[in-house]
Amino acid sequence: MKAFMRSRIPVIICLVFLICLLSFSAYAAWPMTFDLHDYYVSLSDAAITAYFDMNGLTLARDLYAHSIISDKDVFYGSGDYDSFLPLPEKISNAIRENAKFKEYVNQVKELARMSEQSTAKVGFDTGNPYSVLFDNNEDLKYSVAMADVSIDIDYVRESDSYNIWIVVTDTYDFEWEDCAFLDFTCYGNNLSYLKQQFNMLHNFGVSLCFNYSE
Repeated sequence: MKAFMRSRIPVIICLVFLICLLSFSAYAAWPMTFDLHDYYVSLSDAAITAYFDMNGLTLARDLYAHSIISDKDVFYGSGDYDSFLPLPEKISNAIRENAKFKEYVNQVKELARMSEQSTAKVGFDTGNPYSVLFDNNEDLKYSVAMADVSIDIDYVRESDSYNIWIVVTDTYDFEWEDCAFLDFTCYGNNLSYLKQQFNMLHNFGVSLCFNYSE
């Protein structure tokens, strides 16, 4: 998963990213005092959180905040999965609107229709998931991006209807990127990668679960 994708970031936040990235480079060669080091970490966290808030990216904000304090897996859900943390409807709708996701759902629906039974249950569980790049929504791009999708479908032939259960899983982490000059989005991604290497951000599992009927 790459939590940072290409987009325009306000200049003041870009400068914070750059300052903090440079501070981490200096820290590798000459460790700073704890207080100064902690200050830079807090500054970068505030800048990233501010960017998410300014753009209404609530899922990305919450996952980043979780990575600061815990490596415990998180589960979001709606419908049959309402015992989990609430999954915003805009997120489940964005998942359903993704072109690759639609393609996979249609494949599983076709398998169900091919069954001669009056009720057919087919799907791909977590042992055999699809991979989908969720680049059709900003919040998904910054939170899960490339993720695995498990699809289970219950087809009722009499009514020609489908009950569909979806589980999207991902590992929240960052990967190092080669940045172009003044590519502050890339700098922000690499800053977060460095923070993970210093155990200042945690990797953890993310699951987004929901169901619907068609």
